[in-house]
Amino acid sequence: MNIKLLFVRTAYILSVINTVSRIIPECSRHPAQRIQYPEEGHNILKFDKIQHMFPVPFVLYADFKSFIKPDGEHEPSGFFCLRVSKFPEHDHNIYTYSGDNVLQEFFKHIKHEQETIDKILVTNVPINPLTDEKASAHDVATACFTCERPFTTANVITKHHCHITGKYIAPVCNNCNLQLKHRKSADAPRLRRRRSRRAFGTAASRRQMTAHSEKRVLSHNQAFLLTQQVFADTA
Repeated sequence: MNIKLLFVRTAYILSVINTVSRIIPECSRHPAQRIQYPEEGHNILKFDKIQHMFPVPFVLYADFKSFIKPDGEHEPSGFFCLRVSKFPEHDHNIYTYSGDNVLQEFFKHIKHEQETIDKILVTNVPINPLTDEKASAHDVATACFTCERPFTTANVITKHHCHITGKYIAPVCNNCNLQLKHRKSADAPRLRRRRSRRAFGTAASRRQMTAHSEKRVLSHNQAFLLTQQVFADTA
């Protein structure tokens, strides 16, 4: 029993020594690091991403269909894309494709959706007239609907409204109002290249992948692929 315990301990020590000998060369390439805690008064996390409180106006959901070749490789054969929007007139737009060059056709469709959505997001409709009830509620408001901070002479009350429909939303401070706005999508070619490399890789790298890894990558995208518009400030 003692001999067995000694053997286990010896094997463990040798394992630790082997691990340390491999780690030391890597650690020696970096300077020593020290954990520094925030000072008193600066150790409270504060939310400042006001833009993220504004509902995303459009989301694209896509799903790929594939068939399995004899060698186990998954070959995309088609896809569908559903556009969801908080604006009823632009909601529930479905596109399906089946045929050759699936990935090229997919990104071509995403580019088309980007251009369509951008045209909608640059709309700038003036605010609709307020009803007497809403006007009265706005006039007596003392704090911002978004950040809940009191209005001041430096950060005055504003009428926050949707620039696409003209609908009045709420009384908000000027600081929040400047951030609560729709953004149009970012540069599509760069987005297309980045997503194509990340999701499927180049044609050469795909051929070099094993059947297991190819199945793992594609099945993940087949299960659920959320392609959300990437927003950049239009101001």
